[in-house]
Amino acid sequence: MNNLIRKPQISSEQRNHKYGYYGFTQNPFPFDPSVIPGSDDKRNNGTLFYEGMREQEMNDFKEKLVKSPNRIGILMDYAAYKGRGIGKTALLNHVKTIINSDLGLRISDGQEVLYSIYLSPNSSDGNNRSMSRMAHSLYDAMVNERLLFIAFCRLRAFSGGISDELLTELSEDDYESSIADDKWLTEHGADLPRINNYLVEKLYSIGFLEGSPSYRLSFGYKDFLNAISSFHSEMEWSKKGLQLIFNKLVLLFKEAAFSNCIILLDEVEKIVQYQNFSERRAFCDDLRFYFIDGNTENSAEGFFKILITIHPNSQELLMPHWMAAGLERFCELGGSGAKESTIFFKPMKDDINLIKDFVKIYLDNSRSNKSDSVEPFTDDALLLALRKSDNIAGKFLKMLYFAVENGIANQWKTIGTDKIEELTRDVIKKTDDGKSGDTPLDRTITEL
Repeated sequence: MNNLIRKPQISSEQRNHKYGYYGFTQNPFPFDPSVIPGSDDKRNNGTLFYEGMREQEMNDFKEKLVKSPNRIGILMDYAAYKGRGIGKTALLNHVKTIINSDLGLRISDGQEVLYSIYLSPNSSDGNNRSMSRMAHSLYDAMVNERLLFIAFCRLRAFSGGISDELLTELSEDDYESSIADDKWLTEHGADLPRINNYLVEKLYSIGFLEGSPSYRLSFGYKDFLNAISSFHSEMEWSKKGLQLIFNKLVLLFKEAAFSNCIILLDEVEKIVQYQNFSERRAFCDDLRFYFIDGNTENSAEGFFKILITIHPNSQELLMPHWMAAGLERFCELGGSGAKESTIFFKPMKDDINLIKDFVKIYLDNSRSNKSDSVEPFTDDALLLALRKSDNIAGKFLKMLYFAVENGIANQWKTIGTDKIEELTRDVIKKTDDGKSGDTPLDRTITEL
């Protein structure tokens, strides 16, 4: 057969059939324990999250950023020296999901209307080495995380062209087919011209549109986006992007009756370690200018807040520039006052009940029949695996992944401490030149 048209001869169901040995539909644990936002696999997209394991961090986020006047917060990763995979990205994505699912109703105790966007620099390609170069990424996050879409829908709801009865009936699960759809609005008796012209007038008043407001028969979400940004090059974004975000968009979001938007800036080391001296100083100066006391709408309103994920090595690189910019007065990067604005993210606790609840979330996601047990693991095996993994979530999940694979291959009915010890001996096995062994188990766990 011509390989150009050859197709796989095994389905994903057949490939995963072996996991039926433990009553699973797949390996419950991720092969690559990193969060991939947007993935359809719950093991990787941050959906499987146990709040009980991060109760302190969740409470700190609420008290030090949501309910606090702090505009800049720090998420300090104290496991950086032990390896990656502590779970900070999973926490950030979980926080974002909680906030955006009900516009901050739960996390603000019903007091605020909030939104959150997650931003992680791509790499060392230079595109995110300054705040101005991050402008386009920030805007794309607002589009992709649906902040601008929700703002569009809220402005339509506040236009006076939709009856209170109809607004009450709206399903929060499908705005695209209701309030964002002109046909649906017309069929349900809404005053579409009033709605459209309300939005047009708001955009004119903020400065998104020039000239005099003109009557619009149609003004949908695409028209809304086109009016907000017409930049065609990275050069334009670099020159005008921050003014768009921290001035005009602040005014727009306030018109849509949002209280705050919290930017979750992950993996700042990807920015800091590739910056030169001048770029680090400019980065800190811009943080103060756009978030604290510069001549911007955001500094005046405090609409955008930012949580910066940082590691001890990045902290050392930033410290002199942070102090030179005067940011210590508003958010200490170290010292006794840091606790007021810093969320300290530490390795997992040696609490067997928390560990079991954490593992059950993964097991239940892949069980054919739900169970309250952690079978095929014993409690002691889970505790040992965590300790052997330096209490780092990513290493722990990786260890359990290989425990399941080896258990099926060797027909272990129960995975106890003896099996974890056996796996660990394979992991720490050294070759003659002192490097890790050459099995996938050796390479993956030791390099996490």
